[in-house]
Amino acid sequence: MSDFPDEKLRDHPNTLLIPHLGASTEEAEEAAAAMAANTIRTFLETGTVTNTVNFPEVKLPTLPSDDTVARVCIANKNLPGTLAAITQLFGDAKINVIQQVNASRGDVAYNVIDLAKPDESAELTYASWEELQAALTSVENVISTRFILNKGDGSSVGNYYAKQIEGVYYH
Repeated sequence: MSDFPDEKLRDHPNTLLIPHLGASTEEAEEAAAAMAANTIRTFLETGTVTNTVNFPEVKLPTLPSDDTVARVCIANKNLPGTLAAITQLFGDAKINVIQQVNASRGDVAYNVIDLAKPDESAELTYASWEELQAALTSVENVISTRFILNKGDGSSVGNYYAKQIEGVYYH
């Protein structure tokens, strides 16, 4: 096998010629590093998951630049009733779901849910986003949660991550 044959090899019957992929060139390595950095930035800003080996792919638009929407990213075990329990929690909290994306790969599901931020006069079940996140992370089969909250000027006011391992809540 050769990807750069000389004259003798080019027409030889025992030679297999393959195209050169160029994966180890300086340009390819720079492009791969830039892609990885952009993928991570997009995940942190929007919750979008792409180019993964072991996680479902979910593509989403950016959050509105105002502060009317909160985005919640949830990784959970892909078991019946888990998504219903998650959305029931929002319903019980009187928080409206604006849009929801659910994807799964094998035993893992990934949900991104945009919530309408309640106005200040609303009677809420939870006193804060942190309290809501603790309740959400405690839902059976939920692995981790992440809240992406924006200020009215489009900048991030918070990017909260929480996980529950064997009944212990980490945030």
